[in-house]
Amino acid sequence: MSQPMIRKILETRLSAIPGAPPIAWEGKAFATTQGLFWEVFLLPAAPDNPALDVDYRRERGVLQVTINAESGKGPKAAQDSAETIRAAFARGLDITDGPVRLIVERSPANAPAIIEDGRYRLPVSISYTADVFG
Repeated sequence: MSQPMIRKILETRLSAIPGAPPIAWEGKAFATTQGLFWEVFLLPAAPDNPALDVDYRRERGVLQVTINAESGKGPKAAQDSAETIRAAFARGLDITDGPVRLIVERSPANAPAIIEDGRYRLPVSISYTADVFG
């Protein structure tokens, strides 16, 4: 049950960013737009079990947000959008929701942009740790 809670925490934070463009959520129908939009995937990693005698585990993973901008117009719109995401998920962000405490453990990182299907695609990776109790 922790993965849906982690997804909810991260997606709620992302969708609350002022001025966010349309968002293509993982596994949901989305009509591609001509302008800027974000594409989102949750990439969980293997959990840690730091304690044997309590019902506690540490989930890790990455929220991958790929900024999709029109190709041929330069990188500025995508880079500005990446900075907005990075600011919203700054290193040290700490959110607790019920039995889940989620922490952004590193500053979000941009990967190299890719030009694909007429789109300038700039990935932003947000690494998280989630302590799950119960």
